[in-house]
Amino acid sequence: MSWTMEPGIVLLIDHDPATLGKALDALQGTGLRLSVCGQGEGAIPEGIASGIAQAARLQPALILLDAASETTALETCQQLHSHPLTHDIPILLLLPAASTPDQLYPGASDALVKPLYTQVLQSRIRTLIALRELQQQTQHQDHQIQQALMQRQCATQSLQDVIHVISHDLRNPVLGMQMVMNNLLQGLAVAHCPNEDMIPVPRSTLERMAKGVSCHLNLINAMLDAHAEPDEYLIIQPQPLRLDGLVQEVIQDLDPLLKKSRATIFSNIDQDLPLVKGDPERLRGVLENLLINALKHNPPGVQLTVELRQENGAVCFSVEDNGIGIPQEQCQRLFGLHQRGENARQGLGIGLYLCQRIIKAHGSEIQVASRPAAGARFWFLLPLEETATPAAIAS
Repeated sequence: MSWTMEPGIVLLIDHDPATLGKALDALQGTGLRLSVCGQGEGAIPEGIASGIAQAARLQPALILLDAASETTALETCQQLHSHPLTHDIPILLLLPAASTPDQLYPGASDALVKPLYTQVLQSRIRTLIALRELQQQTQHQDHQIQQALMQRQCATQSLQDVIHVISHDLRNPVLGMQMVMNNLLQGLAVAHCPNEDMIPVPRSTLERMAKGVSCHLNLINAMLDAHAEPDEYLIIQPQPLRLDGLVQEVIQDLDPLLKKSRATIFSNIDQDLPLVKGDPERLRGVLENLLINALKHNPPGVQLTVELRQENGAVCFSVEDNGIGIPQEQCQRLFGLHQRGENARQGLGIGLYLCQRIIKAHGSEIQVASRPAAGARFWFLLPLEETATPAAIAS
């Protein structure tokens, strides 16, 4: 059974009739109403039971317990505290003059020893009610937070389930196509029915188709990686690597896109760079993503500068453009999952998130510096091969 709380009520479980006047004086100007559980009834078991029943029914903001003795105070506090409908109502004990105010009374919020002073009583009443309201607000906020967390967990789990189902259903046929393409390019026979027509296809066409299939497979794998649990590390396969060679390959592969965007790219690469230790396929995806983002989020004709240099026992890669720039507040959340730039025309917002996870798995972190109308610069460091200690190599 539940009762509607009336926060404007103060319940006086009364033993001493003189306490009534003090309580009325203390509540003047507070907007609180006083409800009294009989005069003198609080001193007897029937009076205690009546006071507890009235407290359960009224659900007051505060109980003033005018106890005849410390024994009565202790017993009544224990009963109020153990009752399911009154256990969280604050209790202000009003004790006889001979009582010890420092004694502990389980269930009581505070205690005053007679004689009572109006201002002191009013101050204690206000304080205890304010504390209860604050506690209730905190409990309500905690409840809302818990509900929000549960809803988010459910939504996250549902998203994980959907992503894995979709990725699985997409990945299997793409893997099949990739196998057929590779067999054709290697000159291996592909089974066919005797009555089927054979269609001659130029090798260059097959190569473009194979590259397209590979891109689709990489996108599906990226989707799976991006939606892995946050505490799961990406699988990387580090090996000694010439980062300058990888950068040049990526720039060559992106040449058609650079021409389409009418972009100009400058390379500033130190000579005789030492080897780094990294996963070439993972790092290729990072380099491609950073360069493609610079083209995708800027108007045609943008100028890109790619730099590779050795510094502080590492090799630093950076890509800088002279485009429209990124607002500072957006830079701070750029690497979050499903975060997209204001000028993004397409994409799911997982590219930079995944890039950051890859570089963190290599023991580093992507940094960004930008401001509107002043271009943007992205960079990261990779430790040298002999000193590299990748932060995460999951199996």
